[in-house]
Amino acid sequence: MKIKTILAASTFLLFSAAAFAGSRANLEMTVSDSVMYGALGDVHHSSDNSQRMSLIDRGTNVLVFGCSADGTCKVCTTEEPAKIEQLRAANSDAYVNVGFNEGVCGNVLVMNTTTFGNK
Repeated sequence: MKIKTILAASTFLLFSAAAFAGSRANLEMTVSDSVMYGALGDVHHSSDNSQRMSLIDRGTNVLVFGCSADGTCKVCTTEEPAKIEQLRAANSDAYVNVGFNEGVCGNVLVMNTTTFGNK
């Protein structure tokens, strides 16, 4: 009886531990002359007051604003329906990567994932 109890408890713990398996990454805000990216949850929890990332839905366009820890800030906007849809789909913990040129958003990548920090 004691062995069955230990075996059952061990099996439970083995499978319970598997539920917590996974990877975790910290991705703070990065801003350059042509791209800005970061995980919204990590930017929110950053230790400095410089990092920012905002997705501002204005109906017919979306404005993306980002600042890195070193104070570099950039902004771009898009009126393209597919990009607007992608940016609208971002949740508060999403990883967002936006390429831009002369204030116009280019490539857009939004990943709603738990790999990055929770807000």
